[in-house]
Amino acid sequence: MTTEGWQVDPQPLVRRQPGVNGLAIASFVCSLVWGYGLLSVVAIVLSVMARKQIRSYNEVESLHQPGDGFAIAGLVIGIIGAVVTAIVILALLAASGHGAFVAAAVCIAVVCGFGYVVTRYGS
Repeated sequence: MTTEGWQVDPQPLVRRQPGVNGLAIASFVCSLVWGYGLLSVVAIVLSVMARKQIRSYNEVESLHQPGDGFAIAGLVIGIIGAVVTAIVILALLAASGHGAFVAAAVCIAVVCGFGYVVTRYGS
């Protein structure tokens, strides 16, 4: 279509709205599945990574990428699952006579692991 020698594009350029962050959905699903506590830890890691991706996408693209709610839900449910799993493991270790030393070592390892994930992938 031409107008006085100028060519007019009949369809304007449209910016696509981004889809929901895949890591956020994966975090939420992993937190619901639980998997004897292992998937709870995976859900925590994925949710921290998803929130970082969403923040960086929002800054670079100046669009809002949905999925932050899924990431927060995955983080909260994952933390609850990991804490319950840790309590059960500590109770089993204490009941089996391994004593406080093993329980303390497990607690220190879990706290160091979560600390590493948060400092490495958080804000």
